[in-house]
Amino acid sequence: MSEAGKQVQRGWKLDGAQRRVLERFLIGAFFAAALFLSLSGISSVLIAKDEACKAIVLTGRMPEDPEEVCLSLVASKFIIALGGSRAGVLSGPWIVNGVVLAIAGGLLAQMRAKWAVPLFVALYLAFLGLLTMLGVLSDFVISID
Repeated sequence: MSEAGKQVQRGWKLDGAQRRVLERFLIGAFFAAALFLSLSGISSVLIAKDEACKAIVLTGRMPEDPEEVCLSLVASKFIIALGGSRAGVLSGPWIVNGVVLAIAGGLLAQMRAKWAVPLFVALYLAFLGLLTMLGVLSDFVISID
């Protein structure tokens, strides 16, 4: 290793407590990111099934409303919020949701597990509720250009 590399490495020495905090943060962030990726995949499948269901109802000229046969507006907005975005992977909302969830998981990993897990689930459900509410309200907002 070069002399400059050794100087940089010496500047980044962590003591035991700092190392444990960083390790716990990374473990929590990775678990939260894994949860988000799993839920994102599940929501992608559910969104595709809902769109196929609505297409069948509309092309079959069934008298039923597609929202009565398939997922309702609120349920579809919740699934979209769960997965991050309808646009798919690497879209802006998907990345933002994943980063926010990973940071929250890393920060909550500093707490005891018996407090961190329920608090993480509660915060995540509140976050999903907020995103669902904003998604539903966005369908009713009229933009004036």
